[in-house]
Amino acid sequence: MGETLAIFGLGNPGAEYADTRHNVGYMAIDWLAKEWNAGPFKQEHRVCSYASLSKRSTKLFLIKPLTFMNNSGNAVNWFKSYYKILPENILIIYDDIALGLGNIRIRKQGSSGGHNGIESIISNIGAKFHRIRVGIKGDQDVFKMHNYVLSRFSLYEQETLNKSLELFPEIILTILKSGYDKAMNVYNNHPPVINTGNPLEI
Repeated sequence: MGETLAIFGLGNPGAEYADTRHNVGYMAIDWLAKEWNAGPFKQEHRVCSYASLSKRSTKLFLIKPLTFMNNSGNAVNWFKSYYKILPENILIIYDDIALGLGNIRIRKQGSSGGHNGIESIISNIGAKFHRIRVGIKGDQDVFKMHNYVLSRFSLYEQETLNKSLELFPEIILTILKSGYDKAMNVYNNHPPVINTGNPLEI
């Protein structure tokens, strides 16, 4: 791992979008900040909100774009350029309606898979960044995509999702210590609750 890792959690700013399915990326960033006592978030030119800290000799940025989901690439590109961060040192966390609720998929590079936020990022900085998808599909059928991704989780769904969010500090530390391939082997294709048998020091 390099000296810097910029972790972006995708979502939409504003109280009306808080805790909606499309804001799972925001939730992951908030969880990491809370678990690691990352301190208050700062705003940069109304483009993004971020906190910073160090783990395993790596400077981490925990970032929430403020440009709305479909223009996420504008925030990522601005932050990347301002702080001179290489695309391979960028990790994007975002929702995936094709995955069951709480399931996690870590991937190195690739296409957008039809996700507007990722498509925006690719159009701005290319595809050489890493991703973590978090499943948001519950038991109900999806009739209108736009309405569904902007809906909120039920209490049971939120409890299920939280079991996955709890894993994110461990996932990031695994990436820092052992790389993305190790993290993919451990966390991909698993249900939300995972016991690795060897918890990492946080």
